Amino acid sequence: MGWTRLAVANWASGDTWSTPTFTAHEYIHIEAFYSIASGASDPVVTFNDDDGTDDNYGSVRNQDGHQDETVEADVPYLIKNDVGNAGNDEMIYDVIDIYNPITASEEKHATVHTCTSEDGSMADGTPHRREYSAKWRTAERITKINFITLAGNYDYGTAIVWGSDEVETVVPRLPNGALFEESDTGKIMMFDGTDTWNEM
Repeated sequence: MGWTRLAVANWASGDTWSTPTFTAHEYIHIEAFYSIASGASDPVVTFNDDDGTDDNYGSVRNQDGHQDETVEADVPYLIKNDVGNAGNDEMIYDVIDIYNPITASEEKHATVHTCTSEDGSMADGTPHRREYSAKWRTAERITKINFITLAGNYDYGTAIVWGSDEVETVVPRLPNGALFEESDTGKIMMFDGTDTWNEM
């Protein structure tokens, strides 16, 4: 399976940022790093031309590996990195892997890993992590990624999007009489052309 870089983008202060539109691929991998301005809250991720009003998303989230899961069904975003109203140059790193099926009417599934730091400085402090299992229930394939703050602005950010289409698995066809040597025993084995290996 080979990966193609679909979009690269950088953005400055503002409340919304989107990747360029890209060709739909069955598998999508996104890495994004951004900072939330003082007083901003709740950066979210949406798809295509969704401005954050489509309620066809759902997710289950776990924070720091020990807190209770948070279930969000029928919400207008794939993930929400809720920081309350305490955004203060908080830095966030998202890694998102998406199954974007060829049949557009199927659900799009995603796993998301997020690392956040409450202070953009080099001060000591433990980062927080979140893991999401999420999906999008819309009959269209993903061709654009949006980053939106529900209040306030980003300081800056950058993101890269890769895509891949599944490569069909082809079983190798070995001819009758093909020889292989076992690496651990040194035995020579011959293939009979159907389904059996015989020791020489």
